[in-house]
Amino acid sequence: MSVEKGLHNALYHITDSDYDYMYVIGTGKNELASQYPIIKKYWDATEDVLKKDYNKIRYKRITTHAISNTFKLHLQACLGSNKDENPLAKVIIMDDFAIANTFLIIGDKFLFISPTSLDIDDNAVGRDCFITEDSHIINEYTSHFLSIWERAKKNNTEITTVEKFENDIKTKKGI
Repeated sequence: MSVEKGLHNALYHITDSDYDYMYVIGTGKNELASQYPIIKKYWDATEDVLKKDYNKIRYKRITTHAISNTFKLHLQACLGSNKDENPLAKVIIMDDFAIANTFLIIGDKFLFISPTSLDIDDNAVGRDCFITEDSHIINEYTSHFLSIWERAKKNNTEITTVEKFENDIKTKKGI
């Protein structure tokens, strides 16, 4: 299945309120967002779900500093959805981690995997991805994600506010 079709499936699952968490590793195809509207729709749907007053969805994303300004704004919007001392949206930025596959886990309902390619070409969103609704596979990836998250917290800051995010980006990028 193409990444574009996979993201359309992800949109369907993101707008379904019957899940507790959304875990993501990757840079959200940020380098392609201006070319492919589906990427921005995916980001917008995530932001909309996180901003809802009744939201109790835990959102965790591991990404790198190699992100576009547009993706930075998306992450700021996600973190800006935190309303109290118990933040549900969290980001870890780590550059010492090779991301071989971008993946998105939506509860025990949906898994999207897209191989990360260092060579971006005009058809990057047309490439294949893998999606599944098989709970056994999703649970394995969820365990994998949570183990990476716990290891990442040891050497990286768990970011829960827009201010911390902006400071981390400035510090690590040397801006």
